[in-house]
Amino acid sequence: MLKRELEQKFGILFSAAQEQRDLDLWATEAAGVPGYAIGLVFLDIDDFKRLNSAFTESIVDRTVLPAFPRLVRTLSLP
Repeated sequence: MLKRELEQKFGILFSAAQEQRDLDLWATEAAGVPGYAIGLVFLDIDDFKRLNSAFTESIVDRTVLPAFPRLVRTLSLP
């Protein structure tokens, strides 16, 4: 992937300013809900490049990636 393509697709994810806005928003939301806590999870998908190569990036983006937030919510909500 060309550097320009990488920046267009993932640049916002690497932006410190975006991270701060997200954290501020989550903290504000959490402050208004008693018992609400913020957790941060980093997931590393082994051999992810192989998935993209085998099934194409767009298919993986539409089918595999959306499953991870659902899985995290299922495992972390009471």
